[in-house]
Amino acid sequence: MDRTELFVSRTGGLNIVAEPNTTISYGRLDDDGETVACHECGLRFRSLSRHITHIHKIAIAVYRSKHGLSDEIPLCSTAVSARMSRSGRRAREWVRTHPENLKQP
Repeated sequence: MDRTELFVSRTGGLNIVAEPNTTISYGRLDDDGETVACHECGLRFRSLSRHITHIHKIAIAVYRSKHGLSDEIPLCSTAVSARMSRSGRRAREWVRTHPENLKQP
């Protein structure tokens, strides 16, 4: 029998154990709309960036390369991406309507 490595983390005070997810396709992000699955351990998060760097201790660029993810693929769910997009639009609109608050060179 093959030895399967298990991943253990503390999330919300609960110990979660998950086998590495082998069903996630290379070069694709498993996004259910609210969460995305980590290619390393199979656990689901709204965003993978912090999880990858703090739990798996690998750089985002290494993770992307290892799993065939291009820089154009966000490492967050579509819901998080939409929220960030709306936030960015509001910030740009505020800057456009309040030019007096911009630093002058």
